[in-house]
Amino acid sequence: MRNTDNDWMEIGKNEPYFGVLANPKFLKKNLSDEILNEFYDSGQEDVNALISVFNRYFDKFQPKKALDFGCGVGRMTVPMAKYVPSVVGVDISEYMLNEARKNFERFSVNNIELFGSLPDNHFYDWINSLIVFQHIPPKRGYEILENLLRKINIGGFVSLHFTIFRDKNHLDEIYRDIECCMYDGDTIKVLSRKEQSLGDMTMYEYDLNQILSILVDNGLINVYMEHTNHGGCHGVKIFSKKVS
Repeated sequence: MRNTDNDWMEIGKNEPYFGVLANPKFLKKNLSDEILNEFYDSGQEDVNALISVFNRYFDKFQPKKALDFGCGVGRMTVPMAKYVPSVVGVDISEYMLNEARKNFERFSVNNIELFGSLPDNHFYDWINSLIVFQHIPPKRGYEILENLLRKINIGGFVSLHFTIFRDKNHLDEIYRDIECCMYDGDTIKVLSRKEQSLGDMTMYEYDLNQILSILVDNGLINVYMEHTNHGGCHGVKIFSKKVS
């Protein structure tokens, strides 16, 4: 299994903003105050949309403590802190966390704590993770999901994003990684892989049945979902509230 943590430390070191939103305008060479404002405005729009869903389909969305898992440079963590008294951001890349700290000062935010791994003995009323799990191999991602859901308080909320299949517009990445394979008309079996460069960004698909099973096992029974499509990588945003 590829160690994607090493990739994201490299991405965070070289292109922390482009690593979060893969748009050329967010490359280091193109950054300006105006573009940084646009970057964080996109996070504000996403947070507003999440809260709108919670208010429409669930009740009493008034979290006191929230977690942004895979927070990166704080694109969503900063706007989350406007609505929640205490926010925790977790990201594997110390380079991205350092950028986040600079921007907390820029936006005068002082109610966010940052960690390089999920802290013990912290429990939350809202756990958010958007465009993150898609870059984590599912075998590891399912374990992370279970660990996260154990940290939700009764009555707490989750907003999570997973990619679940890809169409013909996003197959080049698979070809990039495969050296040799076999095809029986129904499935492709990878026999050997090409050596990848450190810092490659890889997408992974998850089994929606397994995700829902993990949610139900952790007391998140009522679920609302929205379809997403990032250049041919299709996924779902999942919203739920822990009832038991």
